[in-house]
Amino acid sequence: RAIFQYSLRGHAGGTWQAGNAQTFGAETASPFRASVIAAAQPGQGFNAAKGQFIGVSHNNVVLTAAKLAEANGEGIILRFNEIMGQATAVKADLEWFAPTAVMQTDLVENNRTPVALDGTGIAFTIPPFGFKTFRLICGTPPPPVAGITATFDATGCLVAWTDQPGAACFEVFRSPDGNFTPGTGSYVATVSTNHYYDPTVKTGLTRT
Repeated sequence: RAIFQYSLRGHAGGTWQAGNAQTFGAETASPFRASVIAAAQPGQGFNAAKGQFIGVSHNNVVLTAAKLAEANGEGIILRFNEIMGQATAVKADLEWFAPTAVMQTDLVENNRTPVALDGTGIAFTIPPFGFKTFRLICGTPPPPVAGITATFDATGCLVAWTDQPGAACFEVFRSPDGNFTPGTGSYVATVSTNHYYDPTVKTGLTRT
């Protein structure tokens, strides 16, 4: 059984673009939610004059994702979507992130081409209803983990490593090839501690 929900609104103009239907649909599907923060939070803070952490030059191009990279490298992933069917030359202000480098990626975060920083932002062209994804590199990547151990039992394997103070998280990758390059196909999990229990790999497991 499928459940369909509808939201209706009258507007002037003869097309869905004239009625700004694309924004109305997004706002209805993901309504604004406010939360009270009891105390000041650590962090960089917003530019008081701009009041934003990212600026996009055109209203028909929206930021649909801003998150830590889950696979294929370090950094912050930003994904943009064009929502009105218009090829658009865009400028994005990234001053809040202060990136040292930017890479365009595919939708699964594989690096494709470097993107030149223009001051504190980037410029790119996005096709009608298209997506563009970028990786922001901020600072120096942490060193590889050390002291890796693996303890097997009948139900899984506990992989542990030397902790890195100050690390926000660790990405775990797995492959039967000891010389593999970590990527989307080998990504297992992101953890906030210096160990991961893998129920897939266990004592007595064989492969051909």
